[in-house]
Amino acid sequence: MTQPRVGGHRAAKKRSRWGGLLAMVLVIGLTAGAAAVAVKALRGDGAGGSGTDVQAGDQNAACGEQRFSIAADPRIAAAVREIVAELPEDPCISVGVRSVSSASTAEDVARAEGKGLGGALPDAWIPDSSLWIGIAGESDEGQERLDGDGTSLATSPVVLATTSERAAAIGWPDAPDWSAVLEPDPPVTLAMPRLDTDSAGLAALGALEDTRPLSEFARLVAAPPLPEGEPLSLVISGRAQMVPSTEQEVATAKTKGTDLAAVYDDSFDALDYPLVRVRPLDAKEDKDADALFDKIQQALTGEAGQKMLGLAGFRGPDGTASDAVPQSDAVDYEAAVGEPVTDTEGIDQARTDWATQGRRARLLLLMDLSGSMGERLPDGQTRAEAAQEALRGLVAGASPDDALGLWGFTTAVGNGDFEVLLPAQPLDRVVDGVTLRSEFLDQVDGLTPVTGGATSLYDTVAAAYSSASDRYVDGRFNAVVVVTDGRNEDPGSRELPALLDEIRREFDGARPVRIITVAYGEDADVQTLRKIADATGGRSYRALTAEQVQQRLGELLSEL
Repeated sequence: MTQPRVGGHRAAKKRSRWGGLLAMVLVIGLTAGAAAVAVKALRGDGAGGSGTDVQAGDQNAACGEQRFSIAADPRIAAAVREIVAELPEDPCISVGVRSVSSASTAEDVARAEGKGLGGALPDAWIPDSSLWIGIAGESDEGQERLDGDGTSLATSPVVLATTSERAAAIGWPDAPDWSAVLEPDPPVTLAMPRLDTDSAGLAALGALEDTRPLSEFARLVAAPPLPEGEPLSLVISGRAQMVPSTEQEVATAKTKGTDLAAVYDDSFDALDYPLVRVRPLDAKEDKDADALFDKIQQALTGEAGQKMLGLAGFRGPDGTASDAVPQSDAVDYEAAVGEPVTDTEGIDQARTDWATQGRRARLLLLMDLSGSMGERLPDGQTRAEAAQEALRGLVAGASPDDALGLWGFTTAVGNGDFEVLLPAQPLDRVVDGVTLRSEFLDQVDGLTPVTGGATSLYDTVAAAYSSASDRYVDGRFNAVVVVTDGRNEDPGSRELPALLDEIRREFDGARPVRIITVAYGEDADVQTLRKIADATGGRSYRALTAEQVQQRLGELLSEL
């Protein structure tokens, strides 16, 4: 692994990698949220350039207004708007620049005629990465609408944004590899942007995944749920210690007084901001629009346009920074620039892996402590011992910011139904010098079947589901996990139909809490447990051996 760099330190020369990793599938239902903005019109050599004293209204009527729209990624839209606004005016020509996500425009360009509710197509498009052009061109309609692969206007390396204090704490620039980032104590709080919409996040994920298996990486890094707005705001606000970003974004934020530093690595790729012409399906030749596109491209790639892009923190298309870039100790404009993100193969697996193994959970675990849990399985273990071993595996595989709670239930403990052993809390939380992970494991070790205790299943599930629903956490997989070897044995409890009705009434599709049941042993009421899980759209598992119990619980986080 080559040595990464932070801020103003030179990075090693870029080595080629990626090959088939980076790409994305088109995302569902994004709306083209940013409205068109007014910019100055362009004045060409035609009408309006002769100096004739004609009122604007009369001239518009005489020449007919030619409208041309540009959809630009929010990272570069402001700079593009300024460049276009500096060009000469022509009342016959109107150019609008919309700030809209690259993923949203890619979806619109690729959409079949008459499908969906996509916005109006632009005449030109500037995504943050050529990746999106490749994605949009995967459909027949997208391929027909796009004219070529585009011309890069600027580049910006993908980096990890952090504070200068954090950069120093993890040993940059002297850390030998990414292990220094992933394994401090307490763990790094890393914010991962949505991988279906954010090119920088995807590029960083690919590089970090090269360091170790994603399953291991996901367990080492605490990933807070992203709020609305730019991911970089999480670091600025202190809610996260690191977030994938770009050199340009870090440099811009630094000029606004934020304490940020850019962590580089030569395995990170770059964003290349291509400009591409977009045409309607079955479009007729439009020489005027083509000429206007050429003029806009010249303005953006010319000396004046490139200087303005430099002032906004972008490097040139060749990866070198002009003298115009804002100088700062937060970035290193001499650091190596990775290859553009262009390959659309293999990304589905990377996104799927992160969606499962990187998914954060809030689980309330209900452990059956009835007397039958002391009975032995064919391999010699008691049912309780098998469940304990499985719970230890679940905790070992959990991420630092997964929240786990533990209840024991039987008629012979607590309130006659259950006992709260630990409320659901993040495992990396430290109380009196002890992490919740350690305390959870201690509680698991102490789980002991109660002689004479019966299974208080229905009342416990009802109470746990109500508790989990009241304490729902956005951005997490929220679930109640029931581990039992039997059936409801509490004669004074509610009946099954009443329980199911209660759960269905409480279930909220906008804030879903699922019930997961794990039944094992020959005596487990599998049919009833399946009905309970189905009431919330959850899952029900059956395990007849200790090994199967361990497998079901150990893989729970990655399967759901």
